[in-house]
Amino acid sequence: MTITIIKDFLDKNLLDTINQRVFSQDFPWYWRDAMVSNDHYWFNHTFYKDGKILSPHYSEWIEPILKKLDCKTLIGARCNMNTKERTSYTSVLHTDFKLPNVKTSLLYLNTCNGGTVVADQGKEKYIKSEENKIIIFPCKTLHRGVGQTDVIRRAVININYA
Repeated sequence: MTITIIKDFLDKNLLDTINQRVFSQDFPWYWRDAMVSNDHYWFNHTFYKDGKILSPHYSEWIEPILKKLDCKTLIGARCNMNTKERTSYTSVLHTDFKLPNVKTSLLYLNTCNGGTVVADQGKEKYIKSEENKIIIFPCKTLHRGVGQTDVIRRAVININYA
């Protein structure tokens, strides 16, 4: 398995634009009852799903990311948000899609003590949420989110693409 980690992924101006809106009180977040399998609540904002653009922020925010990722085919793009917990919650190991030759990328929008665990062949690697760091791995790779206890919100842009 190959995990690519790139720090300072986005241009600072674009990152600031995204963060000012995402972390404002006016950004439209949508409640989700379960992360993977009735395990825990979360919030998300879908940019692209089922071949349709679903957010007014798609062109300004997601298209520049897709260009940097050299995306040929977009499967899905969303922003996920977890709220602060007293104890860290870790989701169930899962894959976003079981499609061949598809990648998952997670762009961390803020720094916190949460992160992502990526698992392969019985070994797990913890990757800490750090602002403007992106991790990229094959979509078939098991992974799980790790909630934060130090900041009120943790936001990640999740893109699945080929």
